[in-house]
Amino acid sequence: MKVAFVVNAREKERYVEQAVRGALSQTYQCEVLLSDQGSKDKTFSLMRDMADVYTDQVGIHKIRLLQCPVVGPYGMRAMNTHMAWLVQQTDADFLFQSSADDFSLPDRVKVCMEAVAEHPCSAVATTMWFANPGDTDLKSVSGYPTESGYVSPGEGLKNLAFGSTIAGYRRDFLLQVCESVGANTPDVFFGFLASLMDGFYVVAEPHHVHQTVADSQNTGFQGKLRAAEGNMALKVAECNHYQLGRLYQSLAREVQRLQIKIKEEDWIALMDMIIGQAFAWSDARTVLHEKE
Repeated sequence: MKVAFVVNAREKERYVEQAVRGALSQTYQCEVLLSDQGSKDKTFSLMRDMADVYTDQVGIHKIRLLQCPVVGPYGMRAMNTHMAWLVQQTDADFLFQSSADDFSLPDRVKVCMEAVAEHPCSAVATTMWFANPGDTDLKSVSGYPTESGYVSPGEGLKNLAFGSTIAGYRRDFLLQVCESVGANTPDVFFGFLASLMDGFYVVAEPHHVHQTVADSQNTGFQGKLRAAEGNMALKVAECNHYQLGRLYQSLAREVQRLQIKIKEEDWIALMDMIIGQAFAWSDARTVLHEKE
């Protein structure tokens, strides 16, 4: 099957070269899409220079350098809009993605596509290493799952499988759901829905490195939380609980919109996540106001 490997970037000059090297190192032939979304730093020029060098070397991948015309304010919604635009730029059967501050190891796509050949699915993932930027000694790896196989929707939510693995998605699946993700965390949003449709299959081998960046300008909340101190840390934590509550509510609405059949235990797991984050958000707000 045809595979596209996407590196989508915005204001990531510090990390983007490593992400691009990870894409170009893949041992499975890919259409590599290097896409910038209105960066004002050197992100685009660095990707362009690497693409030129690789093209001169005549590697196995076809590279396309893109500039996403849909920008919007920096944040999760703009990132998801960027990804939805990229889905329209390729006819690949599967799309694999790497954030510009992370990087994939050479066999990520290969082991995933070997799994797809035996286990049809809407999404195929591997576990990940977690490391601080610059670390070469990889020690911390995804906690769930520990064995290869399909992850059920409820277990995926309860055990945080969708956010602690790195997935590639079937393009026809993304076409159904990527316009609905909004400002939600895409790995959990897409992962849960994929598990309900044709399955979310995980190869329990780490083939990607998630860098635990501490940056107040990070798109996701984990980077903001690592960088925040004092009262700002409380504000970010409170906002994070609100975002998670909204994510799970959006999933419930999307299940209804798509008229997906869902088992009772999976629906209960989703409701538990909604209720749990509602309480967590309320408690975090109470602490925040007490501090203020």
